[in-house]
Amino acid sequence: MNEKKKGTNMFILVCIIAFIVSFGIGVATKFLIAPSWSKDYSVEWNNEIGILKTDIAYGKGEANKFDLYLPKDNTKEYYGLVVYLHAGGFTAGDKLGDVGMLSWLCSKGYVAVGINYTLRNDINKKVYYHNPMK
Repeated sequence: MNEKKKGTNMFILVCIIAFIVSFGIGVATKFLIAPSWSKDYSVEWNNEIGILKTDIAYGKGEANKFDLYLPKDNTKEYYGLVVYLHAGGFTAGDKLGDVGMLSWLCSKGYVAVGINYTLRNDINKKVYYHNPMK
């Protein structure tokens, strides 16, 4: 009976160690290794790409602002528009985390918009359900 209990405890310990090591490797690769394809969709912003207008208000909330990326080439009659909402499930995130992607879109001739919005939290969790769009 005692041998069986030792074996079970050893198995649990090995599983816990394997989980911790796997979790650690996952976190390390997330922050230290960028996929090779990600470099293709990100550029460093400069005035040769276009014009950047920041923090344009679209509502009363402090966070209700957007950045507008306008391509330098203004010879086209029409431009494609990409409206990019940052990730975070409406509870976290910021448009500043997407500057590389928005700059890349602008460098390809698109008008790009990066939007911030009021994040859901314990204080304002009902605002999304009780404020109809006007």
